[in-house]
Amino acid sequence: MIFKLLSKQKVIFFVKQRLGFPNVTIEKSDEDMWEYIRNFSIMEFSKYVPDYQEMTLDCNDSDNKTDDENMFLLHEPEGAQIMDIVDIPMPWNNAFINGWEYQAPIASYDSLANYAQSVEREKTVEHFSKAGLSWRFFPPNRLRINMSMRPDKLKIMYYRAQPESLYYIPYQYESEFLFLCLADIMTIIGNIRLKYSSLTTPFGEIPVSGDIANTGNELKDKVIQRLEQLPPNALIYVD
Repeated sequence: MIFKLLSKQKVIFFVKQRLGFPNVTIEKSDEDMWEYIRNFSIMEFSKYVPDYQEMTLDCNDSDNKTDDENMFLLHEPEGAQIMDIVDIPMPWNNAFINGWEYQAPIASYDSLANYAQSVEREKTVEHFSKAGLSWRFFPPNRLRINMSMRPDKLKIMYYRAQPESLYYIPYQYESEFLFLCLADIMTIIGNIRLKYSSLTTPFGEIPVSGDIANTGNELKDKVIQRLEQLPPNALIYVD
């Protein structure tokens, strides 16, 4: 069996092989394991390796409106959880109203200095302009936009949790994700085994060990330490 891309099947295959399947009894089905991974492992991994995306917010779409005219609902195209808003670029027409000048290619040091001064001046003007843009994100999907001259559409740049398809997990972080899933499943299976001292089979009593839970916890600690050190560190704090 060859897996070319990270997928649900690849994750389950990896976890079961590391646990010794089919040579030992697994007290969780594939679907049970995936249910835990999709609800917890993916979200934990996404705190350290979120997926960057962009969407267009249509301010006139009734599906995006709320009772508050300045509050909008964001609908993630793939249904992934929005973790944080990176930026909402100001549309050029609003920028020009605030006095932002068209900037030709910088060809000298003097022109660079002049441009830097104009940027600072225009930023100051923007704070007092009716065309200025300010916003605040309210998880999981509400966005307040304060802008008197609001355009019909705005570009939203954001971080989201990795989708269940796993398609956007960078290849260089695939190993960390797999071992995080393995650690989580080892822990829950170990906790189940701790409830039993042995299993009754046609061949007699077979002792059951719960040491796998401790091993899973130790492995997870190592994976998290590794994730915390991976560049770029885009740690997302989720309330």
